Amino acid sequence: MANSPWTEPATTALRAAGVRLDSYDPSATPGFTGDKKLGEQLLPERGKVLSELQEMLFANGRSGDHRNLLLILQGMDTAGRAAWCGT
Repeated sequence: MANSPWTEPATTALRAAGVRLDSYDPSATPGFTGDKKLGEQLLPERGKVLSELQEMLFANGRSGDHRNLLLILQGMDTAGRAAWCGT
């Protein structure tokens, strides 16, 4: 790592401990006190915000910014599905 600012490989330094998803209540909504109906009402606006942020990330990349975003979805409900990435 002679020419790197890292004191150890980033993959080692940033690795998170494993998580057992089956130990979590699938009906839990941590950080959200609303019900399903409110969540469904808020979803379109959150989608717009996410779309705007993605557009800015893309535009920044086109102008030379080298920041990236890696989004990893893992879960009992989203695993193996493509429905979450609809437009």
